[in-house]
Amino acid sequence: MATNSTVAFALAGASLLTLDKETRRGWRPSQLLATLGLAIATLALVGHLFGARPLYAVDRAAGMALITTIAFLLLHLGTLAARSDRGYISLLTARDLGGMLARRLFPATIVVPLLLGWLYLAGRDASFFSREGGAAVFSLTTIVVLLAFVLRSAVVVRAVDRERQAVLKREEAARAEAEDLAEVLRDQTARLEEQTNEAHQAAADARLATRRAEEAAAEAARARNEAQAANRAKSEFLAVMSHELRTPLNAIAGYVELMEMEVRGPITEAQRDDLARIKRSQKHLLGLINEVLNYARIEAGAMRYDIAPHGACELLSAVEPLVAPLLRAKGLSFERHNGHVDDRVLADPERVRQIFINLLSNAAKFTPPGGRVSLSCEPRADVVAFHVSDTGIGVPAERVASIFEPFVQINSRLTRTEEGIGLGLAISRDLAQGMGGDLTVNSREGTGSTFTLTLPRAR
Repeated sequence: MATNSTVAFALAGASLLTLDKETRRGWRPSQLLATLGLAIATLALVGHLFGARPLYAVDRAAGMALITTIAFLLLHLGTLAARSDRGYISLLTARDLGGMLARRLFPATIVVPLLLGWLYLAGRDASFFSREGGAAVFSLTTIVVLLAFVLRSAVVVRAVDRERQAVLKREEAARAEAEDLAEVLRDQTARLEEQTNEAHQAAADARLATRRAEEAAAEAARARNEAQAANRAKSEFLAVMSHELRTPLNAIAGYVELMEMEVRGPITEAQRDDLARIKRSQKHLLGLINEVLNYARIEAGAMRYDIAPHGACELLSAVEPLVAPLLRAKGLSFERHNGHVDDRVLADPERVRQIFINLLSNAAKFTPPGGRVSLSCEPRADVVAFHVSDTGIGVPAERVASIFEPFVQINSRLTRTEEGIGLGLAISRDLAQGMGGDLTVNSREGTGSTFTLTLPRAR
């Protein structure tokens, strides 16, 4: 066996033995050994291509054969590729700008000199040019080809950098727009608080004037009208702000999906978990904004109802699949009693479904694991009553009268774990009254609650 073959074979074995070894400074002996072996095989290959025997036969023996040279090339290249994400080989496989530039220039630095050298020898053998002329052509051609590769790589790098700059500018513009929107929201909120305080003061003056004299009744009416105007302004403001906030929230969801699709590049599992938290927070905030928007629509009288006769059993059956996963996740049992099959009510099924979802979500929220939630209906004289019962924490007696007011919550402590802004029950009662029915509650603290939705019976 030739000396260079022996050395290349020994380097291959040593590189395989140290394949997973790494020094404290991050060097990988396996890659260094494989690189030396690859250099020996490459030298032999160049010798065979150009007929330079001293390059593949370093002693008087036959030297490294061409087939052996190719085998060693593949063996050492495979060893380097086995751990291509580590060591200095990772410079070629990285997905950043440096890796891209290396992958574009590395093949040219190997192939171009070999190809031009072979053409140079072929031209000399064919007497196309002299030794000096061939050397000049070889040098000039090498400069031109490598310069072309460098310029092309510079164009690609410039395009990538321009795209990055454009993305940074868009992000900066979006950040500035968000800051402007936040400033407008703070100003509007301050004005709303001022209007609310003025409305409360006007209402107090009106009550005092009513008690003192009949003549002050006109002044009380004027103050009441001002309060109503302030409430309308509040509803309009909530509607406008809800619409304005939905746009950046939807944009946030879009950018999160783009990042999850790795459009901007690969992401780690930790980053994917962070994106999932952002998406959950975005959906939660969007749900709160939708509640505010629905409340503003109801107060403004913009809510539309499609009232028609519907079966009570049909309404109960439609809501169970929507809330069953939530109840199972909380560890609650669920019971449904359909009542009489022929009971029919005048209602908008979409609004009824919204009421049931609000009530059942509250039941799941305030009922500890292992509790029970039930949904039933019963016919009465002119109405059909739907009952949503739970074995939760119940409502204190002093707060039963106020739980249907907007922005009122059963648990208002700062340490509460339940989500929401206190609009679900207010919206549900307004929807029930908009369909000609009502929503009431019977609750006992520590025992549970029963909410009753009454709807007119269909004749």
